Order: sequence, then C-alpha cells, then structure tokens
Amino acid sequence: MKLFKSMILCSVGALMTLFSGCSDWLDVNVDPENPTAGNATYDSRLAHIEFYTNSATQFAAWRSSMSMGDWTRYYDGGTYWSMSYWSPQTGAVTTPYQWWFCGAAVNIPFLIDKATAAEAWHYVGAARVIRAYGFMLMTDGEMPYKSSEAEAGVTPTYNDGKTIYLGCLADLDTAIEMFQKEQGSATASLAVGDIWNGGSVDKWLKLAYLLKARYINKLIK
Repeated sequence: MKLFKSMILCSVGALMTLFSGCSDWLDVNVDPENPTAGNATYDSRLAHIEFYTNSATQFAAWRSSMSMGDWTRYYDGGTYWSMSYWSPQTGAVTTPYQWWFCGAAVNIPFLIDKATAAEAWHYVGAARVIRAYGFMLMTDGEMPYKSSEAEAGVTPTYNDGKTIYLGCLADLDTAIEMFQKEQGSATASLAVGDIWNGGSVDKWLKLAYLLKARYINKLIK
C-alpha cells in the first residue's frame, strides 16, 4: 500500500512539473518568417521597403500606360480593362497604393526610429529618400501623407499637394544630411539591407539630389 501511495504521489508530482512548464515550450524560438514590430531589425525593414516600393512603381507605370492609351483594351475586355480609368472597387486599380502604403510606407517610421536609436544614420537617410520618392509617386492632388495618419491610421485625413511636395523636399534635405554623417560604431553596414544601391552612400546622395531637382522643377511649373 505504501508503495502504491508513493507511486501515485510521484506520478502527481511529475504531472504537475510537466504541465507547469508547458506554457514556455513554444516560446523558445523566434519565427524568422513572421517578425513582429519589436524584433524586426532596421536592416531587414529596408530590404522589405525597397521591394514593395519597386512593386508599387511597376504597378503605377502599368496603370499609367493604360490611362495614357499606350496599352488599350476594349470595353469590359478582361481583367485589366478598367485600369484605364479610376475604379476603386477593382483591385488592379488600387494595387500601386496598396503596395506603397501597406507594404512600404507603414514600415518607414519603425525603421527610422530603430535606426536613429542605433545611430545608423545612413539607414535613416535611405528611408527618407524612399519616403519622398514613394509619396511623390503616389500623389496627385490631395492624399494622406503625415506619418501618424497615412502610414499608421485606418481612416487618415487628407493633406493637400503643397504639404506633400514640401514635406518630400524636407525629407530629401534630411536624407542628404544623414548620408554625410558617420555611422555609429556598432551599427550594421548599409550594404546589409540595401538592395537598391548595394550600400553605396554616393549613389544614394546622387538619387537624393536627382529627386530634389525633379520635384523642385515640378513645383515651380
């Protein structure tokens, strides 16, 4: 009987130990395929932002070709005929905005915050250049722009074209300043996350000055 009681007590103790530790079993690994806002690094965000900005650019160019008549399709002719006019209920029409706002722009404030904390100034500069490029690509009159609204809110307010143009020019000025600063000693090289220019600060500076000249030219005309 004593042996039987001992066996029961040991079994109960083992089960209690087993179940008390179960809650931690699935917390031993961080899933690299599903990073959270907290553990996503600034260098991984930059590559992600560049990819989605590329896609937004390509979809915008595709829509532009349809709208300008370079590529035409007869009325109600297949999936993409409605791309030649503004039809928000058609997914292909809104794709450029989705890829920019949901894939790229929403990540930029997080990148800037983390890179600033790490003194990764070249990452901050790249983020500012892309932010200016993306919003100038998307804007045509009024559009959500301010970061607290356009990049994070579900029902953002709209900003006028002047606000967007001047904001993008300010972003480019900030970017130029960031590229001229020395990176912090413990920061990741820009080449780690940069798929556009391979980490070349000179190429980023040329891009920043080129975009600034283009946008000023548009603004004065």
